[in-house]
Parts: sequence; structure tokens; C-alpha cells
Amino acid sequence: MATVRTSAEHESIYRFMLKSLQEYPSEAVLYLNFEVSKFDGDENLQQCYQRLSKTNRQKLYDFFNNKSSSTRFNSRTQDAHYCKKPSNACRRFATEPRFITPKSSTQYTKQIQQPSPSADSFFTQISALIHSWKLKQKTKNQLGIDLNALIGGCTKLSQLIEIIHSLKNDKQVMETSWDIRLIHKLLHKAAEFSDSHSSNFDGIFSDIIRFKSSYEAKTCTLLLKLIKLNLNFSDAKRLVLGNAAKASVMQQWGIKPNVAIYSAFITVCAKTNQFDSAWRLVCGKKPVMAPHLPLKANQITCINLLTVCAEMERYAEAKSLVLGDGDTATASLMQQWDIKPDVAVYSAFITVCAKTGQFDSAWLLVCGDKPVMAPHLPLKANQITCLNLLIACAETGRYAEAKLLVLGDIATASLMQQWGIKPNVFIYNAFITVCAKTGQFDRAWQLVCGDKPVMAPHLPLKADSITCMNLLAACAEAGRYAEAKSLVLGDGDTASLMQQWGIKPDASIYNAFITVCAKTGHFDNAWQLVRGDKPVMAPHLPLKADSITCMNLLAVCAETGRYAEAKSLVLGDGDTVSASLMQHWGIKSNVAIYNAFITVCAKNGQFDSAWRLVCGDKLVMAPHLPLKANQITCMNLLVACAETGRYAEAKSLVLGDADGDTAIASLMQQWDIKPDVAVYSAFITVCAKTGQFDSAWKLVCGDKPVMAPHLPLKANQITCMNLLTACAETGRYAEAKSLVLADDDGDTATVSLMQHWGIKPNVAIYNAFITVCAQTGQFDSAWQLVCGDKPVMAPHLPLRADSITCLNLLTACAEIGRYAEAKTLVLGDGDTVSASLMRQWGIKPNVAIYNAFIKVCIKAKKFDTEIWYLEKIMNECNMSTPSQIYAQLAPLEKDNFASMIDKGITQGIYKKNVGLMNHCIDLHMDKIFEGDSGDGTHIRGVPLAFARLLFCYHKQNNEPNITSIITGYHGNNTLKNGMISFLKDEFGLEFIEDEFNSGMIVLSKSAH
Repeated sequence: MATVRTSAEHESIYRFMLKSLQEYPSEAVLYLNFEVSKFDGDENLQQCYQRLSKTNRQKLYDFFNNKSSSTRFNSRTQDAHYCKKPSNACRRFATEPRFITPKSSTQYTKQIQQPSPSADSFFTQISALIHSWKLKQKTKNQLGIDLNALIGGCTKLSQLIEIIHSLKNDKQVMETSWDIRLIHKLLHKAAEFSDSHSSNFDGIFSDIIRFKSSYEAKTCTLLLKLIKLNLNFSDAKRLVLGNAAKASVMQQWGIKPNVAIYSAFITVCAKTNQFDSAWRLVCGKKPVMAPHLPLKANQITCINLLTVCAEMERYAEAKSLVLGDGDTATASLMQQWDIKPDVAVYSAFITVCAKTGQFDSAWLLVCGDKPVMAPHLPLKANQITCLNLLIACAETGRYAEAKLLVLGDIATASLMQQWGIKPNVFIYNAFITVCAKTGQFDRAWQLVCGDKPVMAPHLPLKADSITCMNLLAACAEAGRYAEAKSLVLGDGDTASLMQQWGIKPDASIYNAFITVCAKTGHFDNAWQLVRGDKPVMAPHLPLKADSITCMNLLAVCAETGRYAEAKSLVLGDGDTVSASLMQHWGIKSNVAIYNAFITVCAKNGQFDSAWRLVCGDKLVMAPHLPLKANQITCMNLLVACAETGRYAEAKSLVLGDADGDTAIASLMQQWDIKPDVAVYSAFITVCAKTGQFDSAWKLVCGDKPVMAPHLPLKANQITCMNLLTACAETGRYAEAKSLVLADDDGDTATVSLMQHWGIKPNVAIYNAFITVCAQTGQFDSAWQLVCGDKPVMAPHLPLRADSITCLNLLTACAEIGRYAEAKTLVLGDGDTVSASLMRQWGIKPNVAIYNAFIKVCIKAKKFDTEIWYLEKIMNECNMSTPSQIYAQLAPLEKDNFASMIDKGITQGIYKKNVGLMNHCIDLHMDKIFEGDSGDGTHIRGVPLAFARLLFCYHKQNNEPNITSIITGYHGNNTLKNGMISFLKDEFGLEFIEDEFNSGMIVLSKSAH
């Protein structure tokens, strides 16, 4: 029976421990952390420690761990007479008994030295320690100290797991009660491996709680940190909450939860998408923390709740927590709980706003009518606030506010200057991310390469590798290959910017550069990093390619149509039994790599190569193999099926075959992969591309639907979009109408399928329905969506038509010959000076709308009478010169292109050489048209259709020996890549990129 001690006895034991340990404070810290100390041999002290209450143990721990560094420094003189302790390297793997009787330092060090883990496995060392303990050669306390040292020496999670398994497999160990500090050491060590995959922590929680010990509240907090790494909510619930049938582990241990434990539990909820479980702790029917309860939430609780809100995108709850409801004058939960928000709380709330697209709510905290953080207020924004605001700007595309925050403008100081906050490299790096996401590349580039850079070798702030990564992301978004190359590689004689800044590129930098190459069509430059004359990543070099490198190279292959290189990278050459590059580099293929390779196959028409990965003679992914296909594999295979028209394979993948005498399970069933809505939506796309409408429709409206309101899987807006695409491809108007529009023509009104499914149509859905109408001759049904008695899109309604709506309506007008409606849409009525519908809707015409309207005019033979109107809308599009009109018009009359060019030369529309000079065609507008000088900052290229016809015109009439073409970098290299494909397919011409100008292609005859 346990001894019951009075409070006076507890206090007496505590004072004895405190007085004894204070003699050598630095040694006390080691002792309380279960490390080697001079107190280890004091059995009297050890017995007193075991009798300490949990509260007094925590008091001791806090007292000595919170001692100031100066106190610890002063204690060194007191400790000086004590024998010299062994180095960490020696202490770590000590396995012999430690007797703290006076000995020379040489004897002591020699006594505890043991082989390193590389010499003996942890299992061997643990076995030896346990064996010596069983032989009474070690006390339990000494064994605990030795185990502590061994645990501290683990450099891999697998080593720690080996120790835990070795201990739990010994019956006597598991029947013995251990000092709680040993358990804490295991948990602290596990937390050091936070970079490990969550699955690597499987089972550790269950193993550790099997050890006998005097568990404490602190133990539970550490266990929750372990559970968070394992992403295992059920373990957290088992530890803290239990269930109706079984008490929680904490209750079984006799530990009362405290606020710190519940706060740690909330962090597990944040990582495991369990918002409701976290929220119920403070706002449920039976809260565990509330003003009227013993436990009350604090600021840490609130910050952790905000973290959950951010992860789960729950803005409403975050607002109720921090701000309350201004409209109904409802106090915030924090006010009700009497907790004052601080800067950390507001910064966390800004993160929620960033994740949920509620930028204005975040901005009002610092720039609203009633700011909560300002120089004249008690709370002042800090650098973290600014970082979080910049993240919100990046997420919501708010460049103007980001600029105002960091840079200001010529007349106005930045907000950070006004707030007295100095920008640092982190701030500028975050601003670069905003620029990348909002198309403001030049602003980002000026931070390091402008007239007044803010980061440079000669300035206090210097760019770092993250700066370079973010700049490369901006280059990728904006299609700026030249700047990316100057940043990473330089140019022959000129060192790269990174070299000039003293930053060594690492694999992640090169991987990001490869992404730029993928986005800008520069395959060769990416490939040379690993396969050129001077590779920068190779097995024999300090930098080695990794799986991310391979993923990014496959992305380049997909974008630039390089199947051969992708195959050599992943599969090698089966015909010659050549190993793949990844094998040469010592990189094991994983499912993500094979999925990326399937994407390359899809874009290059190499379906069979993709299919063989899962259904060939030599499978690489299968249930019986280490690598198993997943949902992404299936999605990518379906994309390949859609691109190559392979319905049969798509059906076998998703549905199997139930038509014959024997039902055959789908491949996904065989692979134990459950189809989700995304998979079925992708299958519908295959059906659309292969004319198999009925198979798609049966998924939602058949005898055995797989998506329905009463089933686990429910159709969503993407499903509806794909079904409408299938309707357009196969001419199924009736089904499209039943999907989108209710039928109230008859005696009884019938709701649409989307209404029945609880899906609200959006503008994209109606735009897709208009396309169906265009393809099936049902113009009036399309027109009524915007101009009927009951429009669904209008300026006064929640849904408003956009430029895509207008494009699709113009396509319908062209298909059905409705010129009058097209004119009303784009031009209005010139006779009555009625504004066009687009003007009424606040939509500015653009080049695509202009082209679509021209097609309507040509089909209706109204082009000549409306030419002056066209110039009018061109002005509205900022297409102020007639040259752009002719660039768009000429390809529409391709049979008369040559005569139009000749006539245009005599009329002064085209330059006499029409872009041709010295065997080179320059496709910039100013080199082809008279009087075109661009917009002052950028000279446009001609449309691809015009460029193709112009090449043929010059080849036939003026210059059969064209050696090069200047394309520039227009539209993410659309013009350049389009011309390369055209010249290769039509004329058998190959190309190389000009050494000094990547916007020029040099032609040569194909070797084939």
C-alpha cells in the first residue's frame, strides 16, 4: 500500500533536495535531466527524489533550468575541485557502472569509454547493459543513466526505435518501474527527428506508454508532440479524451489535464484536420476550458486555435475568436474569456486571413479606421506581422498593398518606415514572392539588380539562397529565362549573379532553375546541368541530382515534348539493356517519379509506355511490389487515355468489365484504390474525348450511379463541367439542359440535376453550357442566360458574365449566324448610340473577343460594312494601331494572304521587306508593319497564324534560303515553340537556339 505523506513531509523532502542540489547548480541541471552528474552515486538523494511529489519535481526542474547563465558561470568555481567529467563523445555510449568515489580524471574517463554505435549495434549494447543489471552489476539508477547516454547518441530515428524495441522485448524491463526522466529522454530524442516521414513514428507512442513509470502532466505534453509528428489523431484522443467505453490514458494514470495539455492537443488537431475536436474544447456542449471552469483558455490556446483555423480554412470561427461580430456588437470569445489579444495573436489571425482569402480583414488590423496595431497604440506591428501580411498579399494577389507596406512610393514612406520597422532579408524575400504571384517581376528584380538595390554585397542586407529561390520562382511565373540564367549560370565570360554575391548554388537552386526552363521551353539548358560537357550535378561531384531534380526534368520533358530523354532518365533503354540515368545516379524511382513520367507519355502520345508501368510484362508498380500505384497514378493514366483516345483502358482502370459472362474487377479495385470524385471526373473527360457519352452519364444518372446525394461520393462542380464538355463533344443538348436548367415549361416544374445534387451553378458552369448550345444549334437557350426574362448572369445579380461568357456567346453567334446579337454584345447600336452589352456589364473587349467578333462578321458577310466599328473597339482594347487589325485579319483569308501582303505594301501598311533581312525573318510587329513602335515598354510579336503564313510567303516569293527567325519571348514562348513545331512538321527543319539570343532560332535541314 502506498505511503501517504503529509504536506509537511513533502515540503521537508523538497527542501532537502533543493539544499543538496544547490551545492553544485550546474550538476543539478544534469542530474534532473538524467545526464551524468556528480550526484549519481548518492543513493540517499535518489531515494528522496523518488519520494518527491510531481509538483515538487516540476518546481525543482524549473528552478534549476531557469537559473541565469551568470549563476551557472559562478558555480563553475565551486565545481572546480570535482574530478573532470568525460567529454560528450565519451559519456554518450558509456555502459560500465559509474561509481562517483574520488578517482583521478584519467581513471574516470577510461572507465566509462565504450565503442561507438558503428562498432556495435544498439541492440547489442542494450542487451549488454540489461544483462549487467540483471547480474546486479548495475543498480537500476545506473542502468537508467547508461540508457540515457545511449539514447542521446542516436543519430537516426531507426536507432531510437531499435532501443525501444530492445527494451520492450525484455520481460523484466517491462515489469520494472523506471524514472520518468528516462521516458522524457526518449520523447525528447524522438522530437529531434521531426524531419522524418510521419509513418516512421508509427507504434512509438503505444510502445512508450507500456513502460512503467510515475507519469506526469509534462509527459503527456511530450507525448502529444510525438503524436503530432506521427499525424495520429486517434492516439491523441486516446491519451487525452478517451471515449464513452474507456477512460483516457491520462485518467488511468491519475493525471488531471491542464491548459498546456489541451493546447498541445489542439496542435495535434491542427495537423490532422480535426477542427471540430479542437473547437469543442472551448465552444462545445461540454467545454473543458471556460471562464466558469477551473481551467481557462490562455493566449497560447488562442494561437493554437488560430493555427487550426488556418489549416482548416475556418475564417468565421477565427473572427469570432479574435474580433467578434461588429454588425451585431457581439464580443469576441477572447473578450468573453478576459484574454487580451497581443501581437502574436493578431499575426496568427492574419495567417488565417491569408489562407481563407480574407485580405481586407487582415489589412484593417493595421490600416483600417480602427487599427489594433499602430505606433500610437499599446500594440505595435512587428516584422512577423509584416511577413504574415505579405503572405496574405501573395495569396490574394494584392501587389499594391505589398508595395505600400515594404517600398512605399516616391512621395510616401512605406508603412514599415512609418511603423519604425526595418525590413530584413526575410521581408524582401516575401515581397519577391508577392511579385512572382502578381506578375510584377521587374519590381522583384530591382531589389537586387536595380539602380538602388536593397540587397547587395556592399550593403548591410545581402541576398541569400532563399532570395535566389524566390527570384527563380518569379522567373518561372513570368517566363524570364534570361534573368534566371544570369542569376544561376551567368554568361560565358560573365560570372553569375550568385557568384558575384558569394552564394553557392545547391541542388534546390538548380532544381528551381530547371523549373524555369520547363516554363520557358529551354530543355537543352536544363538537360546540360546533368548531361552536358560540364555538368553541375553528378555522382562524382559534390552536388548530386536527387528525386526532385528528376521530377523537374520530367516536367521540362513534358512541356517540351522530349519523350526520349524522359525515357532515358527513368527507364533506360530496354533494347540495349542500358541502365537509366537515375540508376547511374543512385536514385531510386518512386511513385511520384513514375507518375511524372506518365504525364510525359500523355503529352507525347506514348500511351503504351505509360500503361506498361502498371500493366506490362515488367511492372514497376503493383500490389505485390514495393511500389504501388496511387490515385495520382490513376489520374495521370486517365489524362493519358484522354489525350490518346484510349477508352477501353480507361474503362478497365476505373469500371472494370461487367458486360460479359464473368465480371472483371477494375484495376483500381485490384490495386485496392478507391475511386474518388476527381477520378470519376477525369474518366468523364476520357468519355468526352472518345465519344462515350453514355458511360459518363451513367456515373450520375444510371441504374447504379457512383455519385449521388445518398452515396458517400457526391458530384461537384468539376464533375458538372466535365459532363458539359462531354455534352458539347457529343451533341447532347437535352442532357446538358437537364443538368443545368430547371424545366418549368410543363404542368409541373422539374429541378435541374445540379439543384437536386445541391450544387450551385457558377459562371464557369453557365459558360460551359453556352458552349453546348453553340455546338447543338440552341442559340436562344444560351442568349436567355444573359438577356432573357429571367437572366442568371447580370450586373444586379450575384453572378456576372465575364469575358469568357462573351467569347462563348460569340462562338455561338458564329456557329448559328446571329450577327445582330454579336453586334449588340460587342458594339452596341451605332444608330441609336446604345451601349454594347459588354459595356453595360463592365467588360472590356480584348484581342480574343475582337477575333471572335471578326469571325462572326466574316460568316455573316458584314466585315466590309463594320470595319470602322472594329477600329473603334480596337482602341477600347488599347490596340491603337491598324497594324494589329491586319495581323489578326490576314490569317482569316489565308488563301489570299500573298495578295493581301502585296496590296498592303503598296498601301503603306507593311514595310517593303515585311520583316525579312539577311536571310532572317524578324516576327516583331515593328519590323513588319509601318508605324508600329509598340507601347513604349514592349514590342509585340505577330500572332502565330500570321507568322506561319509569312514564312511561307517569303520562302515562296523572296528568299528560299531562310537561315534564322527572331521570335522573341512572347506569351511564354508560344510564338517560338509554335514556329519550331510548324517548321519541323511542315518543312522537316531542325533548329538550334542562338548562342547569344534565346529569342532567335537558327534553322538547319533535318538529319532524317
